[in-house]
Amino acid sequence: QEEKEINAIRESVQKIAELDDALKGEGGNAIKEHFSVLHLPVLLYFQHFIDQYIQNLKDIKAKIRTYESTEGFVKEEFLTHDVKKGLTELKRQTNDTVDSINDEFDKISQLIGGGSISLASFNE
Repeated sequence: QEEKEINAIRESVQKIAELDDALKGEGGNAIKEHFSVLHLPVLLYFQHFIDQYIQNLKDIKAKIRTYESTEGFVKEEFLTHDVKKGLTELKRQTNDTVDSINDEFDKISQLIGGGSISLASFNE
């Protein structure tokens, strides 16, 4: 879902950058350049980051399956302490990143429309 939202934002920003007839003159060119030079690369980089993150998770999952036997043993302490701590930190970092992106999006939302990125499914 978040990937769809990011793609929608990127498409909206791309449409602004391509408003040749509607945005003319120095001001129009400055607006188009602003979105082309500053916002599109960040959105593309963020999409690349998400794609790499998902691929890394898939790779980790595959490595765990090949390394760990089906009769493997996991200590409860590891699950209740280490994993929980790691997940809490991951949640904090993800929320901080999305909050930062949403703050930047709010600055341009009147120009491109759309909504902010929601982490509702991630935070459940």
